[in-house]
Amino acid sequence: MTIKKLLALAALLFAPAAHASPPLPAATIDVIAKTLPSCTGGWQSAAHDWKMIGPAELAPRLALLNRPSLALDEDGGYELYEIGKAMLFPALGAPTWFVDGGPGIKCPARPKEAIALLEYLVGEHPGDLRGWGNAFDVLGLAYAIGAVGAPDPVRAQHYYLRGRIHWQLLGHDSWSDGKDKDLLANIERAGMRPYLEEQALRPYSGAAHIILAEEALPSDPARARKLLLIPDFRALNRLFELEAAGSIPEADKPADIPIWVEAIRMTGNDKLIARMFKAVNALNGGTLPTATERPAVKTLLALLRRDTLRSPGSTPPIPLRALVDPQGRLLYVQLCTSAGARFSLVSSGKGNARRLFDPARLPPLPVPTIDGRPAYGWVILPAVQFKSLDNDKVSINLIELPAESCAVPD
Repeated sequence: MTIKKLLALAALLFAPAAHASPPLPAATIDVIAKTLPSCTGGWQSAAHDWKMIGPAELAPRLALLNRPSLALDEDGGYELYEIGKAMLFPALGAPTWFVDGGPGIKCPARPKEAIALLEYLVGEHPGDLRGWGNAFDVLGLAYAIGAVGAPDPVRAQHYYLRGRIHWQLLGHDSWSDGKDKDLLANIERAGMRPYLEEQALRPYSGAAHIILAEEALPSDPARARKLLLIPDFRALNRLFELEAAGSIPEADKPADIPIWVEAIRMTGNDKLIARMFKAVNALNGGTLPTATERPAVKTLLALLRRDTLRSPGSTPPIPLRALVDPQGRLLYVQLCTSAGARFSLVSSGKGNARRLFDPARLPPLPVPTIDGRPAYGWVILPAVQFKSLDNDKVSINLIELPAESCAVPD
């Protein structure tokens, strides 16, 4: 089973169940539907091959509001959020501090219905959220200023704290009740400690983990490390800071490596890659050997993941090596070149070359050894060469190159 599947399975087994918001009242949907044709503007959507999404394209999404919120797909939730934000924005005084900026379309103000739509999307429990988490900040401001009725500072703080528990992106401290700027103390005074702990059990919960790790740090650095060691860049970045300060020891274990691998897969961040290399070096005792055996070209060619190609064009052979664990499982694919042999064509194709090798498809690769025992290390892969064909197609060839071609990592 792949790392990705294991993490997904763990999330399903241990995350609390979400609670769907009920369908919106027909009268609320009707007001939104009658207002939408008056909206203007739009945005280009990567999810729709960069087509323009405007009021006409959004209108069919309103039918989703007749369903429980958990029936929404990802795109549906995002686009309904844009409708709700656009119809609430004029009543908010056009704030400039929202993380995602202004709405993608401009609409007449319908604050009552917009608030109902956004509350439908966020629900009341950690797993309820559908669409952008920025909805918490929008709702917080709506209640803070009284977009409908009198200002409600308690409800405003509730949404601001939810946003802070989910994302850690709020650009101000409106989550405070005014007594202090202690985030955890505010969460507890608001009765939201159970919400925080429930969110920490869910996938993509880095902000909640950071809050709990800061609480644990003074008395239990090992627990703080465990809380921060998840596939979330912000949580891992905080771990880096604490390791650098000596507040948390670097105590790498084999069980940590899949977490680094998954985080790298999600972000491709160089800092994470360097930290993973540091971890496997430490587990090996300070060295990363290269396996003497190489995988068979014929076997690999049949298992390449071709659906990941992104118009590579023609390239020279791109030399690669794979970092593997002591069982031969692929962890990471790295471009490598001999000194002075780097050039733009290789750089343009290296992402495509790396993505061809999917750990879920590959059998165990040759295992590097140290003094006869299996170890983390490198396996030299065949070089990948792309060649453009007619009709926007591309051929892939795997070529055995001398070991010297992988002497210097990129």
